[in-house]
Amino acid sequence: MFLKLYILRGLPRTFKSQLAEQLKGEHGKVLSSDDYFKRNGKFDYSYQEQDKAHRENEKGAWEAMKRGISPVIIDNTNIRLWHMKSYVEMADELHYTIKILKTGECSIEELYRRPGGNIPMDVLQRMRDNFEEYNNVDDIRNAKEPWRDHIPKLYLMRGVPGSGRAALAGKIKKNFGGVIISTRTYFTGRDGVYRFRPDLLPKAHEWIIRRAEKAMKEGISPVIIDTTNVLLWHMKPYVQMALRYYYKVIFKEPEGNSEKDATKLYRRSGCRVPERVITNMVKQFKMVRSQWQVLNSKEPWKCQD
Repeated sequence: MFLKLYILRGLPRTFKSQLAEQLKGEHGKVLSSDDYFKRNGKFDYSYQEQDKAHRENEKGAWEAMKRGISPVIIDNTNIRLWHMKSYVEMADELHYTIKILKTGECSIEELYRRPGGNIPMDVLQRMRDNFEEYNNVDDIRNAKEPWRDHIPKLYLMRGVPGSGRAALAGKIKKNFGGVIISTRTYFTGRDGVYRFRPDLLPKAHEWIIRRAEKAMKEGISPVIIDTTNVLLWHMKPYVQMALRYYYKVIFKEPEGNSEKDATKLYRRSGCRVPERVITNMVKQFKMVRSQWQVLNSKEPWKCQD
């Protein structure tokens, strides 16, 4: 059986919700950001809460797809291509087939006269003017989300020792403020000397996770996690936090991370991490496509043969 994801597109009052219910059938699930604003039987929209509504909808879609529900129907306007990108990434990760359906068009005047809302005509016109067409799903996969200052951000630095990761983290903090949370702090003694101990890495990562959650609870942005993050599951706790606290996840690698010569990296790192450890990191480093790929990763002790 094919698992199906339907992404609906169209202006308000173009009967998307009716189409969604038709597609749902007996076993499907419809997800709409509008549901976030439904309280006590009333629709109480708030522009300030719009981003949270979309994040909640994304979480709901991910949970439904993880459970294998089919079809999953996204009932939003999806004006911009990047509005649909997260859903496409989820479908790619969980092997859902993707179908994008655009509801019928009519004049703005007719939309305005239709019952079911009080959206001003100029807003409807602006939505139509901003509506982005596409040739194929790859256009959505490659869409770029615009930078929005008000969205809190989590930077997940990635890179083996000697790659320039810490320097890049420092540049991000210099440009945007926030806080850097690093294993380097954990392994640096009161005398200022860095003493790396592989046996303490689990405790170091637990310490970082606690500090990261505290920073996100306080709304600090950006939060910059400056660790190697070699394997996907290393980043999973941070992505889970980001979803919980409505942070945008940004993966960052320095240019030096393309270096594969462990001896060069060892020298660049100041010889603080054993060369054999760096060699293993280079071999194990996994590329990342999306935050959903990270969420779908498993710790090795939870994997089953």
